[in-house]
Parts: sequence; structure tokens; C-alpha cells
Amino acid sequence: METKNKKETLSDTVSRKLEDMITTQMKAGDRLPTEMVLAEMYSVGRSTIRESLKALSSKGLIVRKKDGTFVSDRVKDCLIAPLDLLITMDIGQINDLIELREMLEVSMIAAAVERATDEDIKNMERILWKMQNPDLQADESRELDIQLHCAFAEATGNTIIKELIKAVQLVTVKNLDYMSNVTLKRDNAVSSHSQIIEAFKNRDKEKALETMRVHLSIFRNQEKEQ
Repeated sequence: METKNKKETLSDTVSRKLEDMITTQMKAGDRLPTEMVLAEMYSVGRSTIRESLKALSSKGLIVRKKDGTFVSDRVKDCLIAPLDLLITMDIGQINDLIELREMLEVSMIAAAVERATDEDIKNMERILWKMQNPDLQADESRELDIQLHCAFAEATGNTIIKELIKAVQLVTVKNLDYMSNVTLKRDNAVSSHSQIIEAFKNRDKEKALETMRVHLSIFRNQEKEQ
């Protein structure tokens, strides 16, 4: 019985890692590595990989065919399309979306600080290091910002929170003039993100909460000035 529970937990862990790879690094139609390659990547048996892929298939994230396993066309649209439609049809305002982002990210940060693993924090630091490249283009800066906020959300261990925050961010930047004032945005982002990550390292929930609140407030005010 213990062996079964351990196997299920391992499969769940691999499923989460695969889901993260699919949603942050791949696009619809991309082909996943073979079962053998995935087994080597995650240091597990092929039976565990099959279980994980079966779980992702049931969620509609992947499609398994004779010639391989592919990212489903549905994976990027399940949350993004409805939000984007609300803005396009003027049912909701972009300021409503920004406010939603603030509510979500400020609310989740305390749980993220409490639950973050050392690997979670190392991943945040890697992304922050990339953000400091002075030669970053606007779209690269935007993508790294999204990745970092997704990393904050991922530390909660709640996949739904992570995907919802990512969807809100993608629709927000799509409907804003993100290309303007890139240097100011990047400098502010690096400074505040650095403080948030330091709060993660110190397990300081109050500091992370306050810094995230200020960071998102700056973002909102910058967009008002555009």
C-alpha cells in the first residue's frame, strides 16, 4: 500500500513539472520529448511518465497520437480567451483586469512565501538574473516578467492560481502599450522583484506582501501615465 501511495505522489510531481514545461516553454502543436527522454529528464521509470501523460491528456493539455505526444490547441486558450473577450467586447475594462491582477497576486504571495522550496527560490533568482540584461528587447522583458510572477504563484503549489495569474498577465499586457518606457519598467521591476525574492529567502511574508503591493501599484500608475 505504501508503495502505491509513493508511486502516485511521484506521478503527480512529474505531472506538475510537465504541465509547467508545457504552459511556460511550449506552444500548441509542439511535440513533447519521447517517454524515454522524459524518464531520463525526471529520473523516473517510463511507467511513471505514462501515468503522468495520461493525467495531462485527461485535462486536455496534450494529445497523444501514433507519431508522438503533442501540446493540445486548447492549452493556451482555456483561461486567456474568455478574459480577452471581455475586454474586446467592452464588457470589462482594462483597469478591472489590472485590479484583478492586484487582488490575485497580493492575496497569494503570503502562501507562496510560506510554501516555497529552495528550488522555487533558485528559479526566481535565475529569472531575475536574466531580467537584468541591459540588451533585453521589450517582448523579452515582458516574457521574463510573466515567468517570474508565474514562479511566485507556482511556489504556492496551486496550479490553478498559477494559470489564472498567467492568463490575467497575458491579457493585460496584450491590451496595454507595453512597448513604451521599457527601461523605466525594467529598472523598477528588477528592484522590486529583488526585494520580493529576498523576502522569500527570509520567509518574511509581511515584507513580500508589502513589496508586491507597492510593485503592482507602480505598474498601475505607470500605465495611467501612458
